[in-house]
Amino acid sequence: MTAAAPGPCADVTQRPWCNTDLSPDERAGLLLAAMTQEEKISLLAGDDLIGVAGREGTHTGTSRGIERLGIPTLYFSDGPVGPRQGQSTQMPSPMSVASSFSRSSARLDGAVIATEAKLKGNDVVFAPGVNWGRTPLNGRTFEYLGEDPHPAGELAAAYIDGMQDRGVIANVKHFAVNNREGQGLSVPESPLGAGIDGSRLLVDARVSERALRELYLPAFETAVTKGHVGTVMCSYNRINGQYACENQHLLNDVLKGEWGFDGFVLTDYGAGKNPISSLNNGPDLDIWPGITYKPVEVMAALATSRVSETTMEEHVRRILRTMFAFGVFDRAPYLDDASRIPVDRHHEAAADIEADGMVLLRNQRVGSTPDAPPAGRVDPDRGRHRSRGRPQQDRRRILRRHPSPRGHPAGRPPGTPWR
Repeated sequence: MTAAAPGPCADVTQRPWCNTDLSPDERAGLLLAAMTQEEKISLLAGDDLIGVAGREGTHTGTSRGIERLGIPTLYFSDGPVGPRQGQSTQMPSPMSVASSFSRSSARLDGAVIATEAKLKGNDVVFAPGVNWGRTPLNGRTFEYLGEDPHPAGELAAAYIDGMQDRGVIANVKHFAVNNREGQGLSVPESPLGAGIDGSRLLVDARVSERALRELYLPAFETAVTKGHVGTVMCSYNRINGQYACENQHLLNDVLKGEWGFDGFVLTDYGAGKNPISSLNNGPDLDIWPGITYKPVEVMAALATSRVSETTMEEHVRRILRTMFAFGVFDRAPYLDDASRIPVDRHHEAAADIEADGMVLLRNQRVGSTPDAPPAGRVDPDRGRHRSRGRPQQDRRRILRRHPSPRGHPAGRPPGTPWR
């Protein structure tokens, strides 16, 4: 007997990829073999142009499934401070979470945001952001987890753990060296804009390999190798002359090669540039507006042998494998019903996380006796202010309100150890 998926996939007899006894790689391989070329290409680009406006009842991004094969539609939402989808709980800035030095706060933050995104019908959340806070003039520095690569990576891993344990796939961003803003014009309610040289949309970040490894990449590496993040977002800018979403060294050599990342890479909104370079070097999903990977471009690249069929299929396989690994095929779709959000409890959690971020640091010689006891102390392992803060058991109570489905923990690929 084989185990049938309880979700929309279901029929093992007609759809052998629905067998939950198989590994995600085996299931993806079986499904890929059953797809037509047109169906494969259709999964490479996003399908929603207006959801980015963030209105209630919409999604920041949509990748439509294929009913014939039981492939579910994927829904995406911003972001690091809460779902970008109508009203949601205003969570503290990730910079505040970083100032707490608290894995517990980061884990709770990810869990609360994931719960709201899930109850608004989303499968993936564009968070956390871990670009190094090298300048406060970057417009997205507030979305990132601080200026030190080591704690940023540790907090990101905890955030991802809290998010993916709620059954929502996390997305670490913006890979990589997306650290300055520059000048330019922006389109209201749109991620697009017209940048000049120096803007994060166009800047060419010239950086040595040593600086990459010591400053710009460590937090991403921790998010991948320790946090087991399901997806990665490539950034707008160029790195050493090559756009991030077409960057052979970063995406293929480092991310997928050295770090063994087996999820899928998607573009920042409008970051896709050249379809040939992107298919050969870069992202698996051009989520918005889906121009770089529109079917006519991909088919032309295949027809002229500038991109191989194997390369194109590898992008599709990564998307499918990730969906299998995180149980998307094996559960009912999440319903968009914001009325189910436990607003009061989430406000309570947000206040608790904010309090943990109110930290005053001072220089003190090791072994010296302080003049007076500190007003509040943070324990990095427990993540709680001793002078103020909710007891640790209350934090667990908040997290238990929306338990993961039975079986292996939702969002935690089989074999991933508990932490």
